[in-house]
Amino acid sequence: MLYNSYEFIFLFLPITLVIFYKLGEKRHHKIALVWLIIASFFFYGRWNPAYLMFLLGSLTVNYSLGRIINNKVETLLAKNLVINDRFYLILGIVFNLGLLAYFKYANFFIESINGLVGSNWTLKNLILPLGISFITFEQVAYLVDTYKGKIKDHDLIHYCLFISFFPQLISGPIVRYKELSPQLKSPKIFRFDYEDFSVGLTIFSIGLFKKVIIADNLTPHVSLIYGAINQDIHLSFVEAWTGILAHTLRLYFDFSGYSDMAIGVARMFGIKLPLNFDSPYKTTNISQFWSHWHMTLTRFFRDYLYLPLSRCLKTWPLGKGQIAQQRATAFNAFIGLGITGLWHGAGWNFLAWGGLHGIYFIVYQQWRDFLKSKGNNLKDSPWWSQLISWFLTFSAWMFALVLTRTETMSQTLSMWHSMLGLNGISLPSSLEKDFNFLGNFGFKFSGLMPNFIYNNLNPSEIFQLLQLIMILLIVVLFTPNTQQWMGQYKPAIDYYAGRIKKQWKANIWKRLQWKPSSIFAFISFSLLAISLFSLNQEQPFIYFQY
Repeated sequence: MLYNSYEFIFLFLPITLVIFYKLGEKRHHKIALVWLIIASFFFYGRWNPAYLMFLLGSLTVNYSLGRIINNKVETLLAKNLVINDRFYLILGIVFNLGLLAYFKYANFFIESINGLVGSNWTLKNLILPLGISFITFEQVAYLVDTYKGKIKDHDLIHYCLFISFFPQLISGPIVRYKELSPQLKSPKIFRFDYEDFSVGLTIFSIGLFKKVIIADNLTPHVSLIYGAINQDIHLSFVEAWTGILAHTLRLYFDFSGYSDMAIGVARMFGIKLPLNFDSPYKTTNISQFWSHWHMTLTRFFRDYLYLPLSRCLKTWPLGKGQIAQQRATAFNAFIGLGITGLWHGAGWNFLAWGGLHGIYFIVYQQWRDFLKSKGNNLKDSPWWSQLISWFLTFSAWMFALVLTRTETMSQTLSMWHSMLGLNGISLPSSLEKDFNFLGNFGFKFSGLMPNFIYNNLNPSEIFQLLQLIMILLIVVLFTPNTQQWMGQYKPAIDYYAGRIKKQWKANIWKRLQWKPSSIFAFISFSLLAISLFSLNQEQPFIYFQY
């Protein structure tokens, strides 16, 4: 069941909301939460009943381990002993990562071994449960936080809803137990609140519009261009850049739309989820980019991989002083981003994608340290320096993104060749007549111009797509995002201090901030209606495959 489906919008969501608030009105708070769990189980099992068995088994094992770990921690603290009994924590982590490795990466490893030794091993009937990566990370975080004594309350109902709550079950955001459990204790969420509902419905409508009207309409163009690459057809300069820009924007609006819809649906129930997407294409360095793109994933790797690895590296012979710190940071970044790439897809291309981002980070770190050593204040850079930094960051992201759509390294290199103009750059012959009035000079001038050869695709369609891309880039780079537009109503948990609280400098944007009025209600309804009338074909969100 997709968020962008009539079944979800007109049946599942209204029924779940009505019954939840009816139970809440009668003060049956626990029953209302159990109803949400049942609805979430139905939502998950609707894809495939086998998924539900996986979810129930994972919940049972991890909740039991969490209670055992908590009891041991309390016992050790009561005896004033240092917490050092890690057996059950390690068992839980191995269990969760083992399931993830088996379901998501087993075929990848087997195919890699087959390629090395020439064997023909196969693993048949392996079903990849949806959202397994997100479920696994939430379970690991729960066990680690329990071991550290950060979680005292282990309510079974709260725990089941923390993992299975349907707005964030399939593709996140990755929620912490201590972020959701206190909200479930509040009587406020059981009373229907017009502000929560209107804010949630507005955010959901914006997300649905992004997905259905923008991302889904870019999909055929992206498929056409990358389809040509996968058939080993060499694209022209314009075709390549049109393809990668369309791919870049499609991914942006697809994931941004999903994040909005998840936050919006949860807010209809009076529940806030963590902020997960915050205009990453406006950032000016790769470190900043990853703190704005899939923010809860970046937070997970920072807290449960990067920082623990940093503490371990202090005992390694990496040098002394600043050199040791730089080497440790570089190693951490390369490992962390490499794993991030592999998390996004079980394939060498995704591992290369993550590794390339690790190299980006190391280059950025070295450049940043060099500028600091020269006495430059990085927080007070001139506009032209920020513009160059943005261009390099955005271009680096697009070049790496090619790896996530091509099937072989030769296809990746072919796309990069086209993007760099190594397959030839000149004007299409249909435009040469535009320089005839210049005589011989015009002939020479046209010979110097870039040769935008359209080898495979319709030139008029390419130009129309480029016009759409330019409009979307303006929207992405120069207009407020959903969180800023709805900022005064705090649409999400702002765990990055002050992220949502940013105010726009331009007065025009301040006047356009959302508020409960007839004008904004009409805008929200229009976005929703346009999206609903355009739901001809349900297309899954890109991040559902992760």
